[in-house]
Amino acid sequence: MDPYNEEKTLPRKEEVLQNELNRIRNSASFKFGNHFVEAVERPWKLFLLPFTLPILIINLISQGKKKQQGSRPIT
Repeated sequence: MDPYNEEKTLPRKEEVLQNELNRIRNSASFKFGNHFVEAVERPWKLFLLPFTLPILIINLISQGKKKQQGSRPIT
């Protein structure tokens, strides 16, 4: 394999991997899980979960609605 060809494909692979990472980090399940992990890592946040969890859920639902509205074709 030509080493020059490898240099051209490496940035493309990095771009694909970065896009995949962004997609995963922007998913609702990742944000939900991350919220719990942060609460376990910082025990004082466990007491705030009853307040912060509904806020997170409302934010995730509103973001989902915005994405759906943005993806609809204009008729």
